Amino acid sequence: MLKFDDYSEFKSEYVACCARLKKELGDNIEKLNGIDLQRRLDHGSLLEIFSGYELLDTADKKYLLKFIPPAKVNFVTGELSLELSSALSKILVLK
Repeated sequence: MLKFDDYSEFKSEYVACCARLKKELGDNIEKLNGIDLQRRLDHGSLLEIFSGYELLDTADKKYLLKFIPPAKVNFVTGELSLELSSALSKILVLK
């Protein structure tokens, strides 16, 4: 037979465990939401990343373009190759 003192002890232990589990669940949900946000940002298309470029004024466009150095320039044909690896890493860094 369960005595009242034993019941009270079990109940307080249950309440403490539930509070700890609820806090842990909330922390895990917060971490998962952060991971989901990073996943959505990482898997966006390049079109989405540069969609606001057309809305920028000329000074802002020049500022962004100076981060994209030319890799190869052919002065005969006018072709220009850009080195995007370092440029994209500078633009896409999360702050």
